[in-house]
Amino acid sequence: MSVYLVKGQQYKYSGNVINFAQDVNSIADVLPFKPADLSAILIVSRTGANAIKQFCVCREYDRQALVRLKQNHIYYRDITIDKLSLKTLPKDGIPEDMPHALEDNAQLPNEN
Repeated sequence: MSVYLVKGQQYKYSGNVINFAQDVNSIADVLPFKPADLSAILIVSRTGANAIKQFCVCREYDRQALVRLKQNHIYYRDITIDKLSLKTLPKDGIPEDMPHALEDNAQLPNEN
């Protein structure tokens, strides 16, 4: 699968892609997930005009984002923020217990 960044900060996929309808409320009623509990993580490396960015997690950034979403987004109002799961995330770095990472070194077009 190839992932492309298109105008408006949206992503476009090409190649073999399968989407499955899911009841997101039953899947994501407690956030964040522990990396070890995920079946896979898709890592998209940006190449080209932008420098390649390594996949990393910033625990405090994630906590703040979840708090803002819970306060301001209708679909996140009923989630529970799992403080124990947050503590398993690195302060700033790559999670040690990541599942199999699916890497896609897609060539993304220049952002103009």
